[in-house]
Amino acid sequence: MLIICFIISVLNFSKYFSYKNEISKQDEKIQEIRALNNLPNSSIQTDSIINSNKKIAQKELNKREGILYILSNNKIDVKDIILENDVLEINVLNTDKKKIEEYISGKYKIISSSISGLNLNIKVQLWID
Repeated sequence: MLIICFIISVLNFSKYFSYKNEISKQDEKIQEIRALNNLPNSSIQTDSIINSNKKIAQKELNKREGILYILSNNKIDVKDIILENDVLEINVLNTDKKKIEEYISGKYKIISSSISGLNLNIKVQLWID
């Protein structure tokens, strides 16, 4: 019985050192990856960078989605599109102002709209923090 307990103990210690060695190898690989990609050593700093980039990516996706939403309406004859920060300025030709504003305001906030000759100029807020 004592011999069996001794054998089990030896096996447990050997497994412990084996796992400890594997963990050490994994930690070294993580440090190599961080060094190659110029990442900070702290996982808190890395998580902060990731979260910051997720917010930026989401804003950019929302901008693309807004432009696609407006351009997907075949009734809108777009002359110019200007994107500055989170404001999309659209210059539209020969359209019904009321219908265009109803379509856009269904999903986005219209900052301003004005008519100049046959052109309708609309400023749309694409992203609200």
